[in-house]
Amino acid sequence: MNKIILFLFVTTFFLFLDTSCSDNYNSDLRGKWQLRSIETNGITKSVDSIFYNFDNLVFVMQNITHKTSVVSVFGTFQQDQDSLTIGFPDSKYGSRDKLWNYFQWADSIQTFKIIDLSHKRLCLKNKVSTLSFRKY
Repeated sequence: MNKIILFLFVTTFFLFLDTSCSDNYNSDLRGKWQLRSIETNGITKSVDSIFYNFDNLVFVMQNITHKTSVVSVFGTFQQDQDSLTIGFPDSKYGSRDKLWNYFQWADSIQTFKIIDLSHKRLCLKNKVSTLSFRKY
């Protein structure tokens, strides 16, 4: 009887562990990405101070405004095959002014098409721009 209870407990534990550690997104997306360029209407602008961070469905966007100053905005993300939605719903971190002033985001929720995703490179495209990143 005790062996059966122990077996059920161990099986349940490993089943829970496997479920809680599973990812709903491509593992190549996980980590810190440095924005290198933004292409809008055929014009490419080089960027090196903006970072996107993806981990366990939590998203952090950072802008290094000075050598010692970082503006961070926290949100969530969801990947569905070649689509990536990033948002800052109902949060003071998602204020339009902050998103526009530091990151040039017009809305607090953005949906991108994933053009390229590898362990070294990420390229996202929305209705207006194409964003190119390198793994940092």
